[in-house]
Amino acid sequence: MANFPLHLLDTPAAIAPQRRPGPIAGRGGVATTFADVLAAKVIDDGRPLYLRPEVRDQMRMMGQELTHEDQVGLNEAAGRIASAGGRKGLVLGEQLAFVVDLNDREIVAVHEKAQLAQNVILEIDSVVAL
Repeated sequence: MANFPLHLLDTPAAIAPQRRPGPIAGRGGVATTFADVLAAKVIDDGRPLYLRPEVRDQMRMMGQELTHEDQVGLNEAAGRIASAGGRKGLVLGEQLAFVVDLNDREIVAVHEKAQLAQNVILEIDSVVAL
């Protein structure tokens, strides 16, 4: 094997990193920011809100049921809370108030609106009315 001297095409000082103009393209070639990606994941990940079985049972004892319109309204309210940066919020309906956990996308508690003054609701960071 012969020894050949190494010849550089450019001197190291002449090699500079190249910058791309504009934002860096994400998957699919679409330019996105971290905030856009986070908001898309948190606000609406395509899953509807889950109603915990104990909340469903409590609603039955109250003589209340969720209609399709109620479910749509709760999902929209959850989206508004998430877009404002909320993680756990209180959604005020006509007769009921719901505690919504956006990290798990579920309704974790329900309260009769007339009895809300006697209840203490902890660990919420947002309130929205339907």
